[in-house]
Amino acid sequence: MVAEKLSLSGNGASVPVEGFYRTGVSLYLSGVLYSVPLVCFTGAALADLTYVKAPNIQWSNFSAWLMAFGIFFLGLAIVVSIIRLLTSLARKRGPVDWLYSLFILAAAVVGLFDNFVHSHDGWTSVWPNGLMLSAIAALLIFIAMLLKLARLSNTYVVEAK
Repeated sequence: MVAEKLSLSGNGASVPVEGFYRTGVSLYLSGVLYSVPLVCFTGAALADLTYVKAPNIQWSNFSAWLMAFGIFFLGLAIVVSIIRLLTSLARKRGPVDWLYSLFILAAAVVGLFDNFVHSHDGWTSVWPNGLMLSAIAALLIFIAMLLKLARLSNTYVVEAK
């Protein structure tokens, strides 16, 4: 299917020319849009854990703000994922493509519920439900990123000359 190859940086690696620019921009956006929520939700889980060990209310507030930023970037990632799925419906999509989109959507839903839990007052806003939901959201995003990397490794195999 791929007739032409484009050599990159003289190291013998080659990638398909067809769709190279679109894929490059998409990969960059995916990397940014998935890594920010991962950092935010992991930071929220760590802030929750810190709040459990030293109950200063500011840790709960910090966790809630981290989750808000994480949900915002997850929303952008979902939009990019939907656009990418809709623009490539002509090609056969594998189950990994749908799975990572579902994991991102699930992480957004869990993160939203987590933010609702954190809006409660006092100790019950973090322990045990808030900490558990923050960790689950971070885990779902991490799994989605692994699925995305698995898809990329199956799509673009580097060939030696």
